Amino acid sequence: MIGVSARCAAAFGTVLLGGLYVCHRAWPIPLRGTSIRARRVSPGGPEGTGRPQVEGVIVTDSEVSRLLTVSQRRVDGIAVVTAVGEIDINSAPELRTVLDAAVGPASDTIVDLSGVQFLGSVGLSVLLAAVEQADPGRVRVVASLQARRPIEVTGLDQVLDLYDTVESALAAS
Repeated sequence: MIGVSARCAAAFGTVLLGGLYVCHRAWPIPLRGTSIRARRVSPGGPEGTGRPQVEGVIVTDSEVSRLLTVSQRRVDGIAVVTAVGEIDINSAPELRTVLDAAVGPASDTIVDLSGVQFLGSVGLSVLLAAVEQADPGRVRVVASLQARRPIEVTGLDQVLDLYDTVESALAAS
């Protein structure tokens, strides 16, 4: 396991955190209902305690809604789903719920990600699922630079209809 010594794993168990296994006893809080975005894991721990320490941001379930805001409106009969914030494993279900309701085989949908600062792999999966449940060309995506980068790196720009603005996506209908 990357990031965890065998002794620590045997003594405390591990949690997969951003592709890195860390000892779950590193935090003075229970892990249930909590997610942690780690920036750095230091194996030595604070003040030589020998326990791993995660420096990062602790996000509880109740705070997930503050990471992502999803809204839906209709413009000339086209559903425009707007996401603002971060789309990661914690917040992606919120986007999925709205897209599942908005996207249909015979309906046009624009997914506005111009206010998205982070788009993780789960968010990419949500976009792909929306495109697959619609007829070809019915889902258009407006992406910020931060959202466009993972789309292009993964090759999803070959599958998604990408636009720079909501206005240009509306004009394409």
